[in-house]
Amino acid sequence: MGVDHPGATLVESAHGRPLNEVERLYLTGNVLWNAIAGPFAGLLPGARTVAAGVGQLDIHLPQRADPLCPHRRLLIGDDGIAFCCDYRMPHVHPGVLADMLSAHAFFNGILIATLRRARAIEADGRPGTNSVLDVEIFDVRFQ
Repeated sequence: MGVDHPGATLVESAHGRPLNEVERLYLTGNVLWNAIAGPFAGLLPGARTVAAGVGQLDIHLPQRADPLCPHRRLLIGDDGIAFCCDYRMPHVHPGVLADMLSAHAFFNGILIATLRRARAIEADGRPGTNSVLDVEIFDVRFQ
């Protein structure tokens, strides 16, 4: 399970069946899109950001930006850096998924989480121990 078998991590939660190839590709693409474009998504025309409590920021994207996952919640640490992004993808998992953000680095003066680890949230609210998907960013170039 985990990194070597990402589909197996959600097999019990994906409506009682293994993820099909399209679902695995979508999950991979969604995490990649969030890892790269996520820090800027709140700046899209029509996007709304709402403070949802101490250290929580809800981002509501226009349907055209992400029609399958238009809402996400950023959890922000005392240092002002986002460390988690919670969201729902009901066609893949009935509960909440969380992207754990770490290994932040500056690229052209912009701080980006270079490691993004997607995990299912357990019934008790804690992130699962197995990664659904890991994304590591080594270089970012802005043009």
